[in-house]
Amino acid sequence: MFEHPNAYGQYGYDATNPLLAEDIPSGYKLLNKLRLKSGGKITYERLGSTLAPNLPYPVDRYRICNASGVEIAILHVYIYYFATVFKAPEGFRIE
Repeated sequence: MFEHPNAYGQYGYDATNPLLAEDIPSGYKLLNKLRLKSGGKITYERLGSTLAPNLPYPVDRYRICNASGVEIAILHVYIYYFATVFKAPEGFRIE
């Protein structure tokens, strides 16, 4: 399973279809493996959390920037899944 069974929306970009991790350290491990599609490194900043109607616990929001500090996306990470799923959202890859 690469996405939460209750997910809908764009993977990673919508709170209703977040990146999946089993706990906080795994969430950071997942973010640390994300690269731009071109291979460029990213930085990220946690913006807080939000609720999604299809998930029982909060979803964390992260501002993703390129190496120059330009915002690329806001991605969502759900740290209450049974496993960490190393699947990149559109526009990114996992290294």
